[in-house]
Amino acid sequence: MRPLTRPFIPAAAAVVAVLTGCSPQGAVTDPAPPDAPTAEIPAEDGDRGTGAVPLEEYPVDGPTDGMYDEYVTRIGDHAVVDRRTIRIAGMTGTTRCFGVRPVVDETDTEVRLALVAGTLPGTDGPCTREARFAAVDVPLTRDLGDRKIVLLDELDPGELARNH
Repeated sequence: MRPLTRPFIPAAAAVVAVLTGCSPQGAVTDPAPPDAPTAEIPAEDGDRGTGAVPLEEYPVDGPTDGMYDEYVTRIGDHAVVDRRTIRIAGMTGTTRCFGVRPVVDETDTEVRLALVAGTLPGTDGPCTREARFAAVDVPLTRDLGDRKIVLLDELDPGELARNH
């Protein structure tokens, strides 16, 4: 039997070139046509072009009652929606398993806010570890006016049950 080296080498090189996409036509790419659609998010005043949705326009969760394994989650952002509504938001899990609710304490000088997260009632099966930014509106009993907004990262055990 004679060796296959001479005819085999060019054939093997051709197979490798085809499998790795090394062809003369594959190396040439055309830029997108100038009239191709593009998506640009206009920068908001004070926004450095992050494309982030302002909290005032963020999708809002309804407050969830009856959650279990509740805990206070850090309020990552807040916005005054109108004179009697403040939107607060923080990190929690997927909407299939986790909900949020606000806790509010109003005085003549302050509006103290906390965001409570927990597991939704009736949740069964595995819950994936997906983080999301959850927002909820906090209705006030009277106009915010000159009162100071205080964001709380912790509550006393009795305060956790407030506004349930």
